[in-house]
Amino acid sequence: MSKLNVKVVPNPLVNESGQYTITKVTAPQPTMFGQMIGVRVLTKNGEEKSILVPVYAKVTDQSNLGKLVTAFGDETDSWVGKRINVKIVNNRSFIEPVPK
Repeated sequence: MSKLNVKVVPNPLVNESGQYTITKVTAPQPTMFGQMIGVRVLTKNGEEKSILVPVYAKVTDQSNLGKLVTAFGDETDSWVGKRINVKIVNNRSFIEPVPK
């Protein structure tokens, strides 16, 4: 038998456009797609889901991470409780922070 080298995602990924509330942010971790920050969110129905946000060497203000940092700051603990709109297009998520 061989050992599986997989990472089990604890919550389903966000797969529908809508508004979500951030409940937890994890530190960047390596994935097969590069460094990712895990963002746990709650749906309006109270379901927990996850969004993976890519971390690049240069972050633009139009990237998901750039939009989150610009709106909520670079201390990810301060993102908790904030709301975001997520639009899903061709299995890609586009995040827009919800203004206060």
